[in-house]
Amino acid sequence: MGRPVDSRPDGADRETAFSPRARCRCERVSPIAHLLRRAWPRGCAVLLTILVLAVTGCGTAPQTTQAASKREAVVVLRNISPHRWKVTFRPVMQVVPVVVQVAPQATDELSLAGGEYQIEQAIDDGGPERPPPRTFSLRLESGERYRWVLSTLLTADGVERVGL
Repeated sequence: MGRPVDSRPDGADRETAFSPRARCRCERVSPIAHLLRRAWPRGCAVLLTILVLAVTGCGTAPQTTQAASKREAVVVLRNISPHRWKVTFRPVMQVVPVVVQVAPQATDELSLAGGEYQIEQAIDDGGPERPPPRTFSLRLESGERYRWVLSTLLTADGVERVGL
């Protein structure tokens, strides 16, 4: 038994890979270079991902902001009249009222704790013919949003209709 030989039609013999004289066409690579060649792209991708997450942070809102907004009721006061309005929110269980003055044709937004309120709304122009303030009680629920339009009976589209 000799070495395996591959015969070709032209009569020349060629040594196969099993032959002791056959040369490997692969270059010899050190184990460290082999690891670096395979691990380098993965390592760069992982490092880049960690860097991006560290700089930008996570995409969710902080829980404290969401919890605080759910504990408060939001009241949007929209004045469509040519008068200045004064609205007083007096919590039933507290002494300190919240007073809001809304300019003519303006919108104001405030956040209040949920609960029972005594409300007083009045035109604050200082004129002698101003109507008496309107008082009533209201319960605001936490986490809800309320829209409140301030106008008079003669106000239409932001213009006071007089002499009808």
